[in-house]
Parts: sequence; C-alpha cells; structure tokens
Amino acid sequence: QDLDAFTTPMECGREFRVKLDKGMDFIGRDALMAQKQEGVYKRFTMFILEDHNTDLDLWPWWGEPIYRNGSYVGKTTSSAYSYTLERHVCLGFVQNLDPETSEEQLVTPDFVNRGEYEIDIA
Repeated sequence: QDLDAFTTPMECGREFRVKLDKGMDFIGRDALMAQKQEGVYKRFTMFILEDHNTDLDLWPWWGEPIYRNGSYVGKTTSSAYSYTLERHVCLGFVQNLDPETSEEQLVTPDFVNRGEYEIDIA
C-alpha cells in the first residue's frame, strides 16, 4: 500500500536501483531521465513520532494528514510500532504545494529536511 505502479524510483529513494547509464532502453526510461534531471513533486518519507504516548494515545494507521510548518503536505501510507526505537514510525508521501496557488513545486532534500512536521492522529 506504500508504493504503487504510479510511484517512481526517484520518488521513493530507490534511484540507485535504476541503471540509466548502461545504455539499455526500457519503457519509461525517458521519463525517469527527465525526473532525475528536473526533480520530483512528491517524496516518500519516514517519520518517527516523538510526542506520542503509546499507552494513552490513538495509534496511527494510515491516511493521517502530514503537516509541515503548519501547512498540509501529504498523508501517511502506513505505520508500525518500532520496538527498537520504542516509538511509532509512519511512512508517507510529502508534496511541496505553493501556499497561495496550491501548485505543485519540486520536493528537494532541503525542503524535506528543514521542515517541522506534525502528523494529525484522530
């Protein structure tokens, strides 16, 4: 449920799995080359919940809204409790929407890493 046929390796951090420099032709190669050069409009991201009491709070499931600096940027696709981290871990896609026009903008590593995130668990 996290990744589907519409998710590219560039969007989910698996671009190293695609050998674009080998000269082999395949369906979608041109689109992946363009995405590698131009960037992506969504990024698969992992979140570790910090302020979540697993004994008292509702547990995340999937579909919870993700906010970056107070603005909606995506939703979770799945979650699980990590016994190693002793915290919940959520996976989801983040988008960079222009706050005035809601137009999609590129999701850069800087955009992902420099945000303050909140996941709204009903």
